[in-house]
Amino acid sequence: MSTLRRPGRTPGAVNLAVALGLLVLLLPLLLHAATASPPTAAEFSPNAKQVIKKAPPGQAAAVSGTGASPTPTPSPGASAQPSAAPSSPTPSAAPQAVAENLLKQCVGPPPLRQIEDPQSPPCIAYWKGDNGGATSKGVTRENVYIAVPTPENAQAQYTALFNFFNKRFQFYGRKLVPEFCSSTGGGSGSSDQANQNKDAADAAAGCNKMPKPFASTFYRQNNGAYYMPAMACRYKTIVVGSYSPYDSRFLNRCAPYQFQYPMEVDEEFANIGEWTCNRLAGRLAQWADGNDGSAPPKRLSSLKRKFGILLEPFTDDDPVLTRSALQPIVSRLHACGADVPTQDAIINPVTGEFDAASAQNAMLQLKNDGVTTVICMCNFFSFGTLQRGAATNAFTPEWISSTFGLNDVNSSFLLGAGPAAELANTFGVTFQPRMVNPLLNPYNVALAEGDPSQSPDTATTGEAKLEVYRALLLLASGIQMAGPDLNVTTFRDGLRRTKFPNPLTETHAGFVGFTSDGYSMTKDGAEWWWSNSAQGPFSDSSGHPGTVCYLSGGRRYSLGTWPRGAAPFFAGSCDSGAS
Repeated sequence: MSTLRRPGRTPGAVNLAVALGLLVLLLPLLLHAATASPPTAAEFSPNAKQVIKKAPPGQAAAVSGTGASPTPTPSPGASAQPSAAPSSPTPSAAPQAVAENLLKQCVGPPPLRQIEDPQSPPCIAYWKGDNGGATSKGVTRENVYIAVPTPENAQAQYTALFNFFNKRFQFYGRKLVPEFCSSTGGGSGSSDQANQNKDAADAAAGCNKMPKPFASTFYRQNNGAYYMPAMACRYKTIVVGSYSPYDSRFLNRCAPYQFQYPMEVDEEFANIGEWTCNRLAGRLAQWADGNDGSAPPKRLSSLKRKFGILLEPFTDDDPVLTRSALQPIVSRLHACGADVPTQDAIINPVTGEFDAASAQNAMLQLKNDGVTTVICMCNFFSFGTLQRGAATNAFTPEWISSTFGLNDVNSSFLLGAGPAAELANTFGVTFQPRMVNPLLNPYNVALAEGDPSQSPDTATTGEAKLEVYRALLLLASGIQMAGPDLNVTTFRDGLRRTKFPNPLTETHAGFVGFTSDGYSMTKDGAEWWWSNSAQGPFSDSSGHPGTVCYLSGGRRYSLGTWPRGAAPFFAGSCDSGAS
């Protein structure tokens, strides 16, 4: 994907008001800070989103926001006591400055969250105490070291993001320190196993003679299929997956060291299976064009849907590239009477370097088997190759794609370059936040606040920058919610016990949170369809029309809540996030 750039907005008047309100609440606390014992970790870590409402020990009288003790209320049945004679007021202590790493601004409305991003963890506004110093590998009293294995010549942008998280998140007197590694094969790394293992060894040892890291961001090439298990299993270092999701088996193989922002594949596929049954199964393939392969041929749109499934990750050795990975889809389709014959569930339909002949053979097989609707769990390059293979065979079925392989955003369809006639029948489910004006997306907002000199990347392909931000959001959330005693166990447990505020917003970014045994962050999805003529929200959208269009403003659903009945795909105006 492309390199990093781009800023966004700094907090405005709303955040100023929140900050002023927070200071009103904190001022009495700060005035007494010199004589009071420090707050305990339990008061201000993991579930401390109401921290300002609970005073530190010995300061209960100062939490009314005025600094004055409330008037005592007599107990029932007690006689009233005369008021003591007024005494001369005691001069207040001079206000004490609070270090930036102790006091953070919160974002409302309640329950307060740490930053503007609706997927932010709950706010921990204030902490003071002993953080325990070197509580884990890669952790000191002042720093938490994070390896960046594939910096992609974007150190300045990474530094800006680290600045943002250090400024806004509660790390208990510590700050995140990036360790920029020199990856084999260039800034984006290598797809070769030996090279990824070498890069993992270098990162785990501490790049550029820095300390061994506490955690690592994602590895770009090959989805880090070798780098991730090497870091987790061999070097016992937390590593965060990036753009294409893994399943729970892979994430658990060396627990508790592997995490990812995207929904786990088995849960994603279960959602797709339920959605397909509720929305599509048993109905006519109304969005297909052309004919099937029978003699005489029949119009696909006149036939009841028959499903085929293609599974094609980014690489031929991806750990998810197994027939068993499709079971969550296949079993749900079976339950609603939409069985998929084994020969129509094709694993790795595009061989080699996106071989056109293999794609044509796969699509001819589905056409001859009477498939009307192709569920393509494919990377975007293979998706385009398969659509071209279908066009070669005069086969224009319905196409369903999703976040698996990143096949749910404009940049992917631009790079995949499928034929317009095939794209015109493409729709599906996304498990990412919906696209918005790029100046408003969380990456740009963080970049601008971390370093205002950085320029925004508002192009369609710039959407890839969100992958970098989301990995850091997961790491920052886990480090904050772990509390001062930061280690691998408290990182995992902090994420799992945290109830993220998840405010409902106009953009429907989606809910996040970790299950009691999970390692992924995303919890729900939205419906969309593709328009060949509408324009996306990016600065270069007019140069290449075509965009994802969201149903119901991008309203989100999860397992057990997907709506039933035909959806209005390809109808009405396109909601691309441009407004």
